[in-house]
Amino acid sequence: MKSFLYEEEMQEILLLLYDLKHNPNHDHLGRFSTEGEAHLIVARDGTRTFGPKHPSNVSTRVSGKALSDQDILSHPDIQQFLSGDTPYGATNKNGDVLLHTLYKMQGFDGLPQVVDDLAPYIAQGEVDGLRGINGGGGQHERDFMNGDYFAGQGIFGNGTYMATDHSVGLGHVANPKEREDTIEEASMYIDTRREFLHIAIKTGSKYGDYKTLLNQAAQESKIHEKNINLASHNLGKYKPESSQYAHLLETINKEALLLSISKDVGMYATAKGYDGYHVPESAMGGMNAYPSTHTVMLNRTALRVKKTLVPYT
Repeated sequence: MKSFLYEEEMQEILLLLYDLKHNPNHDHLGRFSTEGEAHLIVARDGTRTFGPKHPSNVSTRVSGKALSDQDILSHPDIQQFLSGDTPYGATNKNGDVLLHTLYKMQGFDGLPQVVDDLAPYIAQGEVDGLRGINGGGGQHERDFMNGDYFAGQGIFGNGTYMATDHSVGLGHVANPKEREDTIEEASMYIDTRREFLHIAIKTGSKYGDYKTLLNQAAQESKIHEKNINLASHNLGKYKPESSQYAHLLETINKEALLLSISKDVGMYATAKGYDGYHVPESAMGGMNAYPSTHTVMLNRTALRVKKTLVPYT
């Protein structure tokens, strides 16, 4: 295994060196935009990591960061919400528009690594799970691997869900019964094709605990609610045509946007730079049919996906 990984990494480095010499065309994250070439991703902390040759096999995890309120409010893509052109809960072909915007801000909408076999990575300790495929005629899985990243919605926060073993996040090794329960839980979300996406979370990814994030988000929501109430109270002190009145309205608008983010655990975690989070069975209130953990995936670049779907047997 070590020699295989070493040879693969050396091949990527050689491809990269060639591309550095011959292809100066790259984006603001340092990713070369010409298809079929090697590329380099430079994380926000300056760390340089290598991606493989083909876009369908991108292997580098983009590191998110904890965005400040100012980072969010000053971003050009956020202006559509502040102007009122796009409602906070709006959806389009890419799912939840606000979450998808946060994905783009963090670089989380990049591609996962698509592999022939996840077994070597799982053997090294990577957490894996199953995502049921329902509808789309094959387009959903193709998009997840190689297309636009859909910002899903869910009861435990917006994002993309998969079923993982009950032991995930609990500190003990899964047993065969747990994997059977995971398969059955994922099977609740499949169509007549009865197939799953098999997904692994890359080592080093930042996954949080649902309950912890929920509590943190609630505390932040209280701050934004307090700021909205204070600004609303002070509106009565000024005439509508005054600059002070306009400033207070702007404050309310901005705080309302930040509140909409902190009110959803998935958006809150994305804004804080988490690659995803685990929702243990104890947090589900009996809503899952089988004992398992629901894992909410946010950063697609932090994932490996098996190229072929796994049949439900």
